[in-house]
Amino acid sequence: MQLEVLSWQFESVAERGLSREHLHMLAEKLLGKVGRHVLSWPKFSKDGAAGFSFWAWLDGILGLLQEHLKKLWKDGLILGFVSRKQEKKLLKGKRTGTFLIRFSESVLGGVTFTWVEHPESGERRPAFRAVVPYTTVELASLALPDIIRDYQLLAEENIPENPLLFLYPDTPRDEAFSPYYSQRQEGELGVRPEVRDPWGPSWAPLGTLRPPTTSPGNPQDPQQPRDSPPRHIPSPQDPQARW
Repeated sequence: MQLEVLSWQFESVAERGLSREHLHMLAEKLLGKVGRHVLSWPKFSKDGAAGFSFWAWLDGILGLLQEHLKKLWKDGLILGFVSRKQEKKLLKGKRTGTFLIRFSESVLGGVTFTWVEHPESGERRPAFRAVVPYTTVELASLALPDIIRDYQLLAEENIPENPLLFLYPDTPRDEAFSPYYSQRQEGELGVRPEVRDPWGPSWAPLGTLRPPTTSPGNPQDPQQPRDSPPRHIPSPQDPQARW
């Protein structure tokens, strides 16, 4: 299978294909070498260290895009396929509060955002914060742009603040996402919507959240079928064939 075929699949489902950087990340993830974009079917369908196959992982992402993130992906607000090593490289030279949105590598059909924080003293290394990935379960109740707009952590003196200030590379948060915010009804301005507690599976009101971990992880969704054909990626007639 040629990995470039996946670009056509994303173009078909979400109206935006994969960039060269996306393909390089996928090639490195699957093949361990950038530049090799041919993948055998057994490699494509074999379960990896995370407990699910590359096939199931991509299908979960396509389903997430189609149901909840199609517009954000089409308009380029989701960076998407970025390794944890690469995201640190991208963010470390940016201002505090710069964040990017990527697909989770550990959760089927998950999306997360990571931001950078630079210490005021300048003597320590920057910190990279990421939330537990959101899936269709959470996004069915609250859209990702609204989560980003209303996300808050307790700062010093228990003053809630939103750490997400600039969408990578340097676009102010509201400038990037205001066209996608839900319109609040009169009387709802004082109501804080709930966002996911990064320290556990429960939900917590804004203002009670603890700082998120630097390497989000979640167990595999037990309800996600691992052996059934994906909804979006076609299956070849010959299981040994290369696309």
